[in-house]
Amino acid sequence: MGGKQTVKWVQLSFGLIVVAVVVGGLWAAVQAQTSGGPQGKSPYVLTDTGGGPQSAQLVIPDRIGAMRLLDSQRGKEAVAQINKLHGTDVGIDDGYIASYVGGGNQVMLWVARTASPNEAKRLIDLMNEKIKASSSSASAVFTDLQDLQKEGKTIYTVVGQGQKHYYYQTSAKVIWLAVSGPDPQDVLPRVLTYVG
Repeated sequence: MGGKQTVKWVQLSFGLIVVAVVVGGLWAAVQAQTSGGPQGKSPYVLTDTGGGPQSAQLVIPDRIGAMRLLDSQRGKEAVAQINKLHGTDVGIDDGYIASYVGGGNQVMLWVARTASPNEAKRLIDLMNEKIKASSSSASAVFTDLQDLQKEGKTIYTVVGQGQKHYYYQTSAKVIWLAVSGPDPQDVLPRVLTYVG
């Protein structure tokens, strides 16, 4: 994800402790949620009923470790927002955007599901190309692109806007997280556990 739209989204999201905009009563449901069920998974589930490999559910965790869910967008709204961040339709068929806070950390999480693992890899490659191409510019949003291996995944890291960003592929999904707080590296293993 990149460009000026990301800067605007991150500034708006992290500038607020509680997100003021609530979509369709979701805020009331989040307020009422206490335990989150088994393994901290939220009941907010996106289901593709078309069958086949993409019929798996995308679950928005109501907690990631000690961090609690503040707000989320899902389905078509999230897909539209993710495409807007890229400046074009990047070929995702489902997704969600969620913000979390806790333990001194603030996290924005984008999860985008593509049609196949090959499409997810294509999207990761596209993001890497855009970041590499713009990183030498004085107006670069993201710099210091690196990769690391964790739990059998190649995870890419960048810095920007005073945050640490991680993005990676899990099967047909692409996950991007932006972390502000005292120890961003401590958040990544939790996201891998709760999101995949």
